[in-house]
Amino acid sequence: MPEQQIPAAITVTQMAEMIGLSRSRLYSLIDRGLVPRPVMTDSTKRPVYVQELISQVLETRRTGVGANGTLVTFNRKRKKRAVVRANRRTAITPARDADQTEIITGLQSLGLDVTGSQVAALVAEHFPNSANTDTGEMIRQLFLALKRQE
Repeated sequence: MPEQQIPAAITVTQMAEMIGLSRSRLYSLIDRGLVPRPVMTDSTKRPVYVQELISQVLETRRTGVGANGTLVTFNRKRKKRAVVRANRRTAITPARDADQTEIITGLQSLGLDVTGSQVAALVAEHFPNSANTDTGEMIRQLFLALKRQE
């Protein structure tokens, strides 16, 4: 980063973001003497990096050699990932498949009160290889099968 673009002072968090590390990793490097410690401001008593220190940290990042002459590795800050967890009660079952949702809707529109588990069982029983079966035909045959059960 050219000298003219370096701000007068930045916080530790901003320094960590600038070099692509987490704050905890930056503090780890500070504790090991690989990057210089921030200075404390008189007015706010917050640790900040001034231009000279920012330049030193950026140079350490660029070269991979710490302030104490030791080699340092800079791993990228991990990006937060969205974690999707299935609830056991609402776990995805064959009845929740898009085709079966269409089948449930079709059967309900014909006046039948059916649940997803009922449809899943009937589909598994009557259409073990339902991948190539027309949805309309499946609704018709399942309707007949349910009427026979009544």
